[in-house]
Amino acid sequence: HPFDSIQEGIDAVAEQGTVIVHAGRYIETIQVSTKGITVTAEWLADSSVLAASILDADGTGPAASFTSLEGTNCRRVGLTIGGGKSPTAAAIFCEHANPVISHCLISGNMATAAGGAVVVCRDSQARFINCTISGNRTGVGGAVLSFADSEAIVLNSIIWDNDGASLGVKSGLSPQVLYSDVEGGTPGLG
Repeated sequence: HPFDSIQEGIDAVAEQGTVIVHAGRYIETIQVSTKGITVTAEWLADSSVLAASILDADGTGPAASFTSLEGTNCRRVGLTIGGGKSPTAAAIFCEHANPVISHCLISGNMATAAGGAVVVCRDSQARFINCTISGNRTGVGGAVLSFADSEAIVLNSIIWDNDGASLGVKSGLSPQVLYSDVEGGTPGLG
């Protein structure tokens, strides 16, 4: 039978498996495991489905956390991620992990503390591919995407119409931004 939550599917799936998130709104936060799984929206798996698969953190956050040494075989694909509210990382928190986040809409999230961000990557090599990040709010002096000691890549993505700086680097290298539309501009190919 279908699971009642995304997290229930994540917990049940085998190593290298796939969780297909049916269209609808899932009010929860998710913690990803080290199993290297793909969590994908139904609309990407079935072209007859036109509705979104929405992860709604409902005022808590971060909506999704990657903190268990996940590698690049850990993927989040096609989800709408919103409703995250946290002092430091409202939508996504990534530490010591290298997930691929692609074809996602990240919108309607809010960092509440000074320096807080919508997406935080620490000591990670996260990949943001074909994502739209818009309609979010950072803490005073924060950034929509905040990086510390990370070798992240932002590819074919849009970071626009947020309240706060688009990108922030606290330490280490700046993310590699390629063929993306970033409000305020950033160096990179395309």
